[in-house]
Amino acid sequence: MKKWLIASALFGVAFTALFTLLLKFPPWQLGNAVHVATALGAKLTCSGHYVSGFSNEQINIDLASYSPVTQLLEIDNDQQSHIVTASLYNLSTSRAKYREGLGCTLEIGDASALNDIQVSKVLKTTHFTTDTLRKDVQASVDELLIEDNDSGKDSRALVVLKRGELVAEAYAEGFDKNTPLLGWSMGKSVTAMLLGNLIYQEKLAITDTHLFTEWEND
Repeated sequence: MKKWLIASALFGVAFTALFTLLLKFPPWQLGNAVHVATALGAKLTCSGHYVSGFSNEQINIDLASYSPVTQLLEIDNDQQSHIVTASLYNLSTSRAKYREGLGCTLEIGDASALNDIQVSKVLKTTHFTTDTLRKDVQASVDELLIEDNDSGKDSRALVVLKRGELVAEAYAEGFDKNTPLLGWSMGKSVTAMLLGNLIYQEKLAITDTHLFTEWEND
């Protein structure tokens, strides 16, 4: 009996490890993973097509990099309504919609309020004027991008800014300065810096109430 329990435990550990390694999530998260897979599929396909202008091949490569499960998705792109639908064996269905200026967002609940949001165009960044500094930094950025991709990090763009001016930029093959890319968690970092700057200028205080009414009871 003892040997059977030990063997069962070892099998369970090995199965869990292999399952997690292959599918990128543990077996007890299978239900959540199905919903995440369809949401990710809809969002990435929508952004890849309508924002970045990627080919279907590139979009599929990006999806596969997250989990093999995404390769099982059935994806429909309605180019008239700009809505991408992703489903997985009817277990879960997610939709993402492209809106000019906002990009792609998941359609969760009533998202009609997003239709009325107007976004200002982003100002172009000027180039840094010190040629010597620019050349030195550019060489370092070029080298770093090559090292990243040689090590499998799949870096697509590296950009260096100083005081609002563009010092250096480097791009992987197939991407350039006009290719919109997903920011993911960089958006949180940039937002934190913007808020920190407002607090530094005493235009905002962390003790202020009613900043976001939606969060008051959260």
